[in-house]
Order: sequence, then C-alpha cells, then structure tokens
Amino acid sequence: MSSAKTSGLTSAEAGRSPITQWINSFGVGGVTTMSWVHVTAVSIAQIAVKRGYLLPERCDYFGRDLTYLNYGRPAYPLGGDRLMNSGLFGPVVFIFNPIIERRGVLLFPFDSGAFRTGRYTRWIPREYPLDNYAMIPGDDAPRRLICGVYGSNEAYWIAQVDESIPFQGPVEARALMDMYRDPGVEQADDRRHAIELAVAVPLAINRECVRAVVVPDSLAADEFARDLRYNQNIPIFVYRTYPKKRISEHRVLIEEKVREIEAGFGGIK
Repeated sequence: MSSAKTSGLTSAEAGRSPITQWINSFGVGGVTTMSWVHVTAVSIAQIAVKRGYLLPERCDYFGRDLTYLNYGRPAYPLGGDRLMNSGLFGPVVFIFNPIIERRGVLLFPFDSGAFRTGRYTRWIPREYPLDNYAMIPGDDAPRRLICGVYGSNEAYWIAQVDESIPFQGPVEARALMDMYRDPGVEQADDRRHAIELAVAVPLAINRECVRAVVVPDSLAADEFARDLRYNQNIPIFVYRTYPKKRISEHRVLIEEKVREIEAGFGGIK
C-alpha cells in the first residue's frame, strides 16, 4: 500500500487530482443534494449533546483530529457482533445539513480507511496514492460523481452503477469503476461506494446544523434524546431494536430509517 498521505492537501491540489478532473466533466443533471451523516456510539452522542458540539477525534494516519461523515447513506458500521440488548451500544446517526460540506478538509469517493488498509488492492494498484482520489469539498463533487456513475441518488444508495453511461476517463477512474462494478463483497463491502467527508472543526449540535437524529427505540426517552427534541428542536427518529440480535443485523433497518428521513428532505425518492 502506498505510504502517501493527504493530511496537507489543499483544495488547489485536490483540484488537480485525476478523479477531480474526471468528475468535473460531469454535470449534476437532476441529482439533488443529500445530507451528510455521522454514525457514532450512544455514549459519544450523549457527550456531544451535553457539550453542544461533536468534536473531531484523532486520526493517526492523517495526523490530525477529524470527524468522518458519509453522503446520504450511513455506511460506517458500529457494534459488530455485540448483541443489541438494551440499545446502549446501538448506533446513533446524526443527519447534518448539506452545507457542512463547506467545512470539509478531505473528500473521497470511497471509505478511505479501507483504502489505507489495502482492502481495495483487488481493483486499485497499491502504487496509486490516496491523493489521486481526492475531491474538492463544497464544489458539488458528490452530485457530479453520482450523476456520472450512478445516474441518480436512488441508484447510489443501493450501489448500482448505471451501465448505460459511457465511460471515458483516466486510469485511476477506470480502476475506481472496476471496483464500483464488481458485485463481490469478499474483500470489501458496499462502503467502497460511500462518498466520505472529513471535517476538522467541531460540529454544532443545533437545529441549524443538524436536520435529524436517529436513535435506538429503547433510548427514545433518554435524557440526551429529550434534550435534542425539546431544547434544540431537532427531530428524533427511532429504529426498532431486537435485544437478542447482533447490532450488525440492524444495519439495514438503520439505513432504511435514514432513507425515509432523507426522502422527507427531498434528497431521494
């Protein structure tokens, strides 16, 4: 795996990356803007709500404090094989206003963590640095990528490439498309389709920044959820929990709940 890093990458440098130049050849068509979502643990959500900010955490690879978000779909897994039980270890999803993309410092067309650990080498050569896949935050890059690869937010959500769109682009884009088109999940799951944003500043937990929060149904009456609903006027939604099922088995339920919310914002049908 390449040791190249992007911790100091500027917007101008990201603008010269092969992937940015490729997606700049696309328009946005009828692709609407979607929310940015952050998945975290209940304990971290409780602290963030009490503090009033979601603080970035140390990323050793980039050598800086960052908060990672995904575009539209909550792709980051949490909890693994742990049983849901009372829901204390269930994921909480913060759904942020699309405008926070302007605060981003890094933007990639996939889960950068999986890239860094070599999980994409089946499609992308180790010699290609992560810099080659950098995009510019706040420049409609997600919409352009979705329009040029998937054709719609609905297809992006289910990781379905639009094969009718003719391909033209650099070798880095060809490798990316090989990865997107491969239906196999043995080496990397559908997070390889998840557009990822990294923010280096605290994100306010208020109505201006946060559109909604999704919590386990067992914690809907918890103090932090009541604070969000009544003090911050932030809508709270719940996903059904099954105490004796693994947290990982709730992933589709969470995704569908977020999709339902995003449809209410007009980002997806």
